[in-house]
Amino acid sequence: MKSVAVVGLGYVGLTTAIGLAQLGHIVLGFDIDASRIRLLSEGKSPIFEQGLETALRTVLDSQNLAFTDQIQKVAEFKPEFIFVCVGTPQDESGAANLTVLISVTSQLSVIAPPDSIIVVKSTVPVGTGRKLAESIERKDVFM
Repeated sequence: MKSVAVVGLGYVGLTTAIGLAQLGHIVLGFDIDASRIRLLSEGKSPIFEQGLETALRTVLDSQNLAFTDQIQKVAEFKPEFIFVCVGTPQDESGAANLTVLISVTSQLSVIAPPDSIIVVKSTVPVGTGRKLAESIERKDVFM
């Protein structure tokens, strides 16, 4: 099985992290919200999806899933894959706000192991993956 980091633990990130852990991968979930990390570490989901909290407790008990609010722990974990699942809310014109996505991928490009594969799992406009890969000088950003 693979070591996987999931960055951003909203609806998409949390369900991705739990699903990957259920498949047997070793997953580290990261979010900047310390209270969300505490809640998740206790086996409590901040979002409602039928069966999600039960699945969360199961993968926590199996030790296939852990959480952190420290980005450096993602680097120390040495993940083979990093799923970036941060929000890209629309601005007033309807365009995706990529500020957080760009910030996170820039940080990861500095701290992530050079052989880790970064997968962007956020809703973004066409061409964003190419722009991100060019901006962080990596060719392994997949959409």
